[in-house]
Amino acid sequence: MNSTARIQNLLRIGIIIAGSLLVAAAILLILRKGQYDQLEAEYAAAQHASLLVEQYVETGRIEELPADVIGFGVYDWNGDPLYREGSAPELIHLPELADEIQRSNGQLRLLRPIGSRMPAAGVRGQHRASIAAGTAPAPGERESDRFVLLDYDLSVSVRRHQLENAALIGSGALTAVVLILVTLLFGRLQRAQKAQADQRRLARLGEAARTLAHEIRNPLTAAQMQTALLRRTIPSRHHDRLSVLDEELARIRNLTDQVREFLKSGAGNPISLDPYVVAIELAERLPFEVTVSAPEQPVEIKMDPQRFRSILTNLLQNGADAGSPEDVVEIRISEHRTLRQGTEIQIVVADRGSGISGEDRERIFDPFYTTKTHGSGVGLAVTRRFVEEVGGTIAVHDRNGGGTEMTIRLKGKRNESIDR
Repeated sequence: MNSTARIQNLLRIGIIIAGSLLVAAAILLILRKGQYDQLEAEYAAAQHASLLVEQYVETGRIEELPADVIGFGVYDWNGDPLYREGSAPELIHLPELADEIQRSNGQLRLLRPIGSRMPAAGVRGQHRASIAAGTAPAPGERESDRFVLLDYDLSVSVRRHQLENAALIGSGALTAVVLILVTLLFGRLQRAQKAQADQRRLARLGEAARTLAHEIRNPLTAAQMQTALLRRTIPSRHHDRLSVLDEELARIRNLTDQVREFLKSGAGNPISLDPYVVAIELAERLPFEVTVSAPEQPVEIKMDPQRFRSILTNLLQNGADAGSPEDVVEIRISEHRTLRQGTEIQIVVADRGSGISGEDRERIFDPFYTTKTHGSGVGLAVTRRFVEEVGGTIAVHDRNGGGTEMTIRLKGKRNESIDR
């Protein structure tokens, strides 16, 4: 692994660790914040209770309950009310502990003795027994004579707590999203840089291949001229050997021409043309049977006519080679409406050959990959290059009943001014 890849992996691991720590810190902070809010509410309730008890002791009544207090009461050691405001109940059960705090439905209820502290559990049990017998406890065993009850409204603090938690979770989620986006963008940047480097290498390779193809044509031309001279000078019984040489030289020339076509960049010289007209012209010239079907209303595509003829010729020849001599190769032209592309022209070249295996289907458009004995593997690569240069697509499918369908999709339009 090189240093760049090692740095990339370390950066990804660092981002993952930072995101995990951020999530853990957010969870811990929320839990601690909840505990702090509980203690804060209990402290506020105790403060209100102390202030209200002082006011009650001094005046014997409460002028007005504070905003967050919804109930206040003073009770004797039997649980009967001595004074009651708001939600304070008519009867209470004395607390088992010195202070009793209850939470329910956004409300905190505080119940605590006024004055003396609560006795130990054994003494408290004796006090309970004396109450049950209807006698007062001994002076040394007596609990506080009075108890204060306060109902504290938690709705405001609960809403504040929820908003703070939502803000904390939102900020943590936003930070996590930013980290994820940074990771994704970093990966995309690395892929783009790799693709750019690959493009530069391909460009250099293409330039070298273009130069090589050009240089090959010169000796090919000389060799073909020499075979023509030999044909005139040697006896006719040796002409068959020259025919083999001519065929091989023609095959090399055709291969170099296809390589040059593949290395051409750009869309050529696109013009508006009717694919049906071009298909009919080719069908009349080719040495095998071709049928062409198209919509009644003519359609147009914008493409270099020479390149479009090269596409159809290559697909038709492949279709004829895949089947038997009596098979018919079909061209079907149709028009489709799409939300994204508008009018789309579909051109299907269908044969009745043996079909293409799944393994070959993945590679048939790769340059120099071929399943034919004498094939060059450049034709379909050139075809896809020409189609994609004008924003189209090409795909291969199995044909119902056997054979293969090559489907080309190009942006087009309907020619309203011409009737077929």
